Amino acid sequence: IVPGELRMSPSQASSFLECPRRYAVDRYLMTRSEETDHMRFGSLIHTVLEEAEREASQDGRERATAQDALAWLDRVWNEDGFGDDAVGKAWRRKAVGMLNDIYRLWPSSGRPVGFETALKMTVDGTPWFGRADRIEAKGSDVIVVDYKTGSPVTRAEAAESIQLGYYAMAACEDPEISQHGEVVGAEFWYPRAKPTKDSIAKRAFDVGSLRTVTTRLEEISTAIADEAFDPLIGRACTGCDVALVCPVRPEGREAFIR
Repeated sequence: IVPGELRMSPSQASSFLECPRRYAVDRYLMTRSEETDHMRFGSLIHTVLEEAEREASQDGRERATAQDALAWLDRVWNEDGFGDDAVGKAWRRKAVGMLNDIYRLWPSSGRPVGFETALKMTVDGTPWFGRADRIEAKGSDVIVVDYKTGSPVTRAEAAESIQLGYYAMAACEDPEISQHGEVVGAEFWYPRAKPTKDSIAKRAFDVGSLRTVTTRLEEISTAIADEAFDPLIGRACTGCDVALVCPVRPEGREAFIR
């Protein structure tokens, strides 16, 4: 079921690691296109931050303000928002609170040098592609940033994150990014999570894990190419929408009885 020319991304890798069976069904068999409200909300916040920050950068400012971001929220709400009924107003209040928090407790003093930056590289013959929300330079150091509107991973998980590790490696290979300095790390920013006194929550990648991440990327692409899609029991089982075709779940086991 896997196409002959495999093309991978960090999000695919993360889905595969959660459960190879669900990854295969979702990506190659069901080909779902539905979007949940939480996914739409995340896309909305990403769009607002990208547009507000890009506009501020073009004006020669280090970053935007909460007022700038809220103005962009107004501009995109009719197309990307949730309407003006009671449910829509609740999502809007959530967006306003999140945007106010991130600008009130902005977690960095770096200057932006890239927004929605495409990051490409080849790992063991397989092309990989990702897109970083923000690239920052501080002095001679460069950091890759990914906004997250969900709950934060643990610090240990972030330190070995496939996604952050890929961003750091691919950014190192990008000559346009390297001209701003040395890529020294990658971070998740969590405007929804409980903040510290002076900053929204962040989680950082440990660059000492780069070799481990490279090995895992190779292993994942090889497993997918070999169609090694055994189910994995874990957190992804909660609310799994492919349980009916999963041989380790009671509701799916009958599908595999001869």
